[in-house]
Amino acid sequence: MKILSKNALVAAVAVAVCSLALTSARAVTTTLNVGLADPYGIGQVFGSASNGGQPAHDNADINQLISMGASTSGNATIGSFGTYFYNRTTMNTSLLSPVSTTGENYNDATALGLLGTTVIGGITYLQIVLPSTLSYTYLIAKYDGPNGGGMLWDIAGIAAGTTINIPKFAAPNSGGTNLVAGESFLMTSFLLANPSTNPPTIPDGGSTVFLLGAVLSGLGMMARRFKK
Repeated sequence: MKILSKNALVAAVAVAVCSLALTSARAVTTTLNVGLADPYGIGQVFGSASNGGQPAHDNADINQLISMGASTSGNATIGSFGTYFYNRTTMNTSLLSPVSTTGENYNDATALGLLGTTVIGGITYLQIVLPSTLSYTYLIAKYDGPNGGGMLWDIAGIAAGTTINIPKFAAPNSGGTNLVAGESFLMTSFLLANPSTNPPTIPDGGSTVFLLGAVLSGLGMMARRFKK
């Protein structure tokens, strides 16, 4: 059986530790899609309810969608806002809390212009970076007012500090019952709601630093044994 020399062993361990450190430090990215099949998707709204510029309207849309049963759809009258068509995914929302205006984060066209973009599979995505100390329960995006629609996601399990990719363009299908990414209507706003004060977080590298120290200590012990 071939025994590694001291230098070769040290080099191999150093490469492994560096690789681990880089992996731990790498930013986490989650990609969401507008279709009803998205695993994070709660549902969609169509009609002028998809207008941006009204956080109160977004909140009403969220509450309407989470109150509906899985895989249901239909028109609903939302207070003084009017009657709109809502379409739910298969997600069970029975444990989700009603939307709260406390700490919600509304972003209009000006904020959208400051976001980064990435292209995946020919579709352009806008990149939303969650604060390093907060995650949220809901993300709702609106596309081109009455011509487009809105998509609601449950992002409660997405860690603080994560970059979230969501389609920059979307439009209803021919039946007006499902949004399709990569079409002509531009996102006009998005709202992050129900922030968590104790969110899941991305590892900050502290565990990697601890592990690195332990490995280096072990290397010191091994080096002393080689000298004997």
